[in-house]
Amino acid sequence: MRHAKTEEGKPNQKDFIRELISRGINDSKNMSEWIMKKTEGVEEIFASSASRTRHTAEIIKENCGGEMILLDSLYHADASEILNQITKADESTEVLLVVGHNPAISNLASYLSNKFIELKPSDVVLFKLKNESWDKKLKVESFKHHSVY
Repeated sequence: MRHAKTEEGKPNQKDFIRELISRGINDSKNMSEWIMKKTEGVEEIFASSASRTRHTAEIIKENCGGEMILLDSLYHADASEILNQITKADESTEVLLVVGHNPAISNLASYLSNKFIELKPSDVVLFKLKNESWDKKLKVESFKHHSVY
């Protein structure tokens, strides 16, 4: 999932502390409802520790459950770093949500789907995997891209 819609950056404001706007909050709530329709809830949420990704993940957690794990490394991550973090998911986790930033989160979705995907704010790509664990190369059985736009 890409983080939800945020405020525009202000002069001298650090990008890391940009907050969600009301549309982003509403979109996150709507997306959490969609996630619940497609899954039986979320078990783990890996999120960048930036304000906007953390807040997006908190909204998803409120509606979908799961243990939220904030990762500083996801803030400037590329797709391979996100994959590296995914391999560290708990073995018993069946539904893992990663909340991140572009371009990395779109690049990861494109890589896993073998199709160009550009995630807009709050977009989710739900992957069904053939894997039995997170520590091997992820094998995608199917995927669904959902957008609020």
